Amino acid sequence: MQPKRCETGVRQMPAAVQYVDPNSKLRDTHLNVTISEERKKRKEEYDKSRKYYEGDQKHFLSKKAGEPDDNVIINVTRMAIDRTQTFLFPQMPALELAPAETGATKEEKWVRAAWEFNGGVLFLQDCILNGSLSGHNYVRVLPLEKGELYPRLVNLDPTGVFTYWQADDIDTVLWHEVTWDVMEDEVNNVLTEYLQDIVHIKAEQRWEIHQYKRLSGTQWVEQEEFFQRWDFKFGPIIDWKHLPDPNRFYGKSETDHLPLQDKLNLVVSENARINRYHSSPKTVGTGIKPGDIKDTGIDDFWSTENEKAQIYNLEMKSNQAFAQNLAEFMYDTYLAESRVVLLRGEVKDFQRVTNAGVRTVFMDMLSKNMILRRLYAIGIQKITRAMGMVSGMGLEIIPDVIYPDPLPVDDAELVNINAIERSMGVVSRETISEKRGYIWTDELTRMEQEAELEIFAAPEETEEPADSEPAQSDT
Repeated sequence: MQPKRCETGVRQMPAAVQYVDPNSKLRDTHLNVTISEERKKRKEEYDKSRKYYEGDQKHFLSKKAGEPDDNVIINVTRMAIDRTQTFLFPQMPALELAPAETGATKEEKWVRAAWEFNGGVLFLQDCILNGSLSGHNYVRVLPLEKGELYPRLVNLDPTGVFTYWQADDIDTVLWHEVTWDVMEDEVNNVLTEYLQDIVHIKAEQRWEIHQYKRLSGTQWVEQEEFFQRWDFKFGPIIDWKHLPDPNRFYGKSETDHLPLQDKLNLVVSENARINRYHSSPKTVGTGIKPGDIKDTGIDDFWSTENEKAQIYNLEMKSNQAFAQNLAEFMYDTYLAESRVVLLRGEVKDFQRVTNAGVRTVFMDMLSKNMILRRLYAIGIQKITRAMGMVSGMGLEIIPDVIYPDPLPVDDAELVNINAIERSMGVVSRETISEKRGYIWTDELTRMEQEAELEIFAAPEETEEPADSEPAQSDT
């Protein structure tokens, strides 16, 4: 095995040629670099990202007893991640196995129900949060339990999974290592470690699950009663990148900008302290002794008999505009590096902006969202395929993932464009109907049915009676 080094010095998981037993020295050490150190490093980076996301960030200014805390945290990290999350998954994507006009098939209904059973869009939002903080996603597909219609999905802690890849092919997983700890003896403070290897038996197109147990510092002992065969060519753990990172197994996270987050907090905190000390004017007296000042008791009015005394207020000559502009620049730069757009203004400011104008403002965020859509669609398709196989359906279900539009759309503008194109004769009614999200065959049938209803029929014209001579009276 050989660790993969990157330019920053952080290693990216070990390459291997074949499966190695967890008790072997080759499993942990190669070229004086321990894989356990890399595992520790990954956990530290994830924990730091998690803390920053939750607002647990550095405090740069010391605080004396009895004084207020001038440290300010502007959590741009959370702003960027939350908006990336909701922009990608404002609602559950549509999962289609057949053209929309044919209606939902039996398999499609099963797929949607299976995802809804596992939380639907809430599950996916948990995934993107893990991916945003760690750069990679791991989801475990559990075998179908007795009495259940759908397999259960587990969104794994990305710091608890370690992947070994093939030395000459970074996209080929040899095995996943899943670890966890249990305090089974609290009296003696004895921690029991568990390790699960999910090994790819490539020659037989299947996987094996080996589980090991040990007390801290001892050898791993396999628990043979937990051995499992996974008779599918895909493993029980589905993984995918959050953002691309070429030539590396793990993807990129959303937390590469934490140093800039620190600088922003530092500038804003220093500005807050300066304002606390100097925002109020200071009264200064010259040519006078403190004892010469007398309190008249009239609305805090002072007086003195010294004619040469001068009393005036000393105020800041600067309004800290430079510090405010610097903080605003750092804030905008963080969002730009995260490729996230936060609009400034009110709804009325965008009333006359066209759909194209709105999309131009969000161009960079839309471009990033397209990348995320593709990567998460791969994860959704793999999970759906695995659920279909382990449930006994016997089908490799790979749906088309149709994402909703994250931006509001002015329907009146679209309708006007469709009407103009229709009047020009360059588009059919069927095409317009499909673009608007209708199923043309259904709408055509309904329109034909409506035409036969009497309430929609044109009123019949009645003939006026012919002119006739007035009837003559007998009188």
